[in-house]
Amino acid sequence: MNILVKSVQDIMYEIPSEVLVKAFMTYGNDYTNRATSLEETILAKVIRPRVVPDANIARGQHMQISLANVKPKVTEDYRVIYEIPERLIPGKTILSVMNVSYVPYNGSMNAFGFSYGGVGPLYSQDVMTATQQMVEASSSVPAVSTARVELIGENTVLIEDTQRYNSTYSISCYVTDNDFLSKINPRNFEYFSTLCAYAVKSYIYRTLRIRMDRAYIEGGSELGQFKAVVEEFADAEENYKTFLRTKWAKVAFIDSDRHRRFVKAQLPVGL
Repeated sequence: MNILVKSVQDIMYEIPSEVLVKAFMTYGNDYTNRATSLEETILAKVIRPRVVPDANIARGQHMQISLANVKPKVTEDYRVIYEIPERLIPGKTILSVMNVSYVPYNGSMNAFGFSYGGVGPLYSQDVMTATQQMVEASSSVPAVSTARVELIGENTVLIEDTQRYNSTYSISCYVTDNDFLSKINPRNFEYFSTLCAYAVKSYIYRTLRIRMDRAYIEGGSELGQFKAVVEEFADAEENYKTFLRTKWAKVAFIDSDRHRRFVKAQLPVGL
């Protein structure tokens, strides 16, 4: 089952349809939204532009990026700035950088740290990530680097290194995962649905509360139960942010490769 469809279905069961239609399908004399369904409008106005990016950032995907063919932007006093090009992380954004390691420029490093030689730098980031993980798993000595790395802008990293060897850098980082929705365990669908419900309630409250007051002032009519339902969503924005930081962050961690790497770090080296 598609997780987005499931989330919208849960919202339709939870929130009265009259409130949803008023918030999403009408605004003044604008009836252009009626050409699309209510479900698709909810996806287009709230879930896709807000919930999906927020949930993606909380999850993240591990990636090993070789900087062998990236030209430094600035070099001074042992500091080098790299702007990671789109071709290395197509459609992705770096969320955090974990560490930086050395890879010989004209060779590939084996589990013992020696170069095979005669082999050019790796271009495939998937191959680079898999190779690094294999080296870390088989080596009894952890990868060590004297360099410090920091994310200073969008897909821009600063590397500070006082002992530069005849090698190129490789950074270990977490990036947005464009396919993360398809990787969520079905048992965790309910958490994503809850996050979507909070976001939709926040949108409804923000959209309708002024309109309700205006209707009362201009028309003098009591809104009764309709207004009562909308006012129940007053805390939805805070609930959304709290749920995103706490519950969803834990689910995203357990449901990603970060959890696997965390468990591996607790085991003896070489297992």
